[in-house]
Amino acid sequence: MGRIVQRSAHPQSVMVWDGITSDGKTPMVFVDPGVKVNQKYYRERILRDIVQPWAKRHFAGRNWIFQQDSAPAHKAKKTLQLCRDNFPDFISTEEWLANSPDENPMDFTIWGILKANVCATPHKNLESLKAALVKA
Repeated sequence: MGRIVQRSAHPQSVMVWDGITSDGKTPMVFVDPGVKVNQKYYRERILRDIVQPWAKRHFAGRNWIFQQDSAPAHKAKKTLQLCRDNFPDFISTEEWLANSPDENPMDFTIWGILKANVCATPHKNLESLKAALVKA
């Protein structure tokens, strides 16, 4: 005889932004439920509020290069201008190699590891899921 497994038809989920470097990681950004990450949100809430202050502290005057994928909010003209004006250097969408595991460790490795570790056990609520992501 089989067993019955209960699953939610619409499990809670969370949208996350994070960044890594060869010697550290940015703070993890949890996007509020229902918020669409458009170019304005990305520039103001992620790049200006999180990345710029973190990079200033973390790199402390060292040279560094910012890289992002070609999501619409990332390749918007105002976003690219903000990157040109505020980061020592950055890889533009024209230079970004989307299918290169070497140039995209977040997409090809990190997110998969996080998902496997965090989703190995069920979470009772969104806060538990967020805490597990931060810990992992």
